[in-house]
Amino acid sequence: DPASVQLGSNSFRLYDTQTRFSVPSSFSLSADGMTLTLIPDGLLLANRRYYWYVGYSPYLYDMANNFIALNSFIQFVTGEQTDDVAPLLVNTNILNNALEVPVNARVVLTLNEPLGSNCLTQLLITDGVDDVAFASVLSSDRRTLTLTPSESLAANTSYQVEFTGLCDYAGNGLSGQALSFTTSTTGASDTVRPVLQSVVPANNAVGILVDTNVVITFDETISLRSSVLFYNSDTNQRVLGSVDVTDNVLTFTPDELL
Repeated sequence: DPASVQLGSNSFRLYDTQTRFSVPSSFSLSADGMTLTLIPDGLLLANRRYYWYVGYSPYLYDMANNFIALNSFIQFVTGEQTDDVAPLLVNTNILNNALEVPVNARVVLTLNEPLGSNCLTQLLITDGVDDVAFASVLSSDRRTLTLTPSESLAANTSYQVEFTGLCDYAGNGLSGQALSFTTSTTGASDTVRPVLQSVVPANNAVGILVDTNVVITFDETISLRSSVLFYNSDTNQRVLGSVDVTDNVLTFTPDELL
């Protein structure tokens, strides 16, 4: 019930821990009446800790006059910059336009900045006719979404993953196609982990050039998000570098000469 929202009270407020006053704000309610958004009247102060209270007394109420006792608050610290740019997709586990994708595949999407909680449902998996039901899990750094379809996908079918307003903390929304793929012609699921076929240079090889890359080959296509840790066995120090994945081959390129 929007009439139960009392801005500046513990019902719904943003509290500045230094001034010890509520931040002047307004609020909006989504068309379905289920999402309440607090909108500060101006920019928040840089490097400042804020508390956001919702559901304390005086309580919020639904349209049947049942009170909502969330008794909840979160705290956060601002940075030093504003953000008016939508998130960017930087990585996926499936190559765009990939073929023969298992029907039990998950879709993993990594963005370049943390995602806001209020718009995590703003994406879909579709075959162009029907949307696919799925569960989504957000990583602890809030940059990676893992989408797991509720049922196996249809065989030999093209699917698109689309953003429909996925947004960052500032509410900047991302829309458009993320990737497209086609499932296995046989409708096969994949429940067996990849098997290592070869590593170049070979184990215990000597006389290897100091500008050598490490090439690892598996028996099936691997996720584009696959990675590898590479260590200097003499110093036990990690060797930094980049990873490139092409089909079933992972190539590690050290940043510096070995």
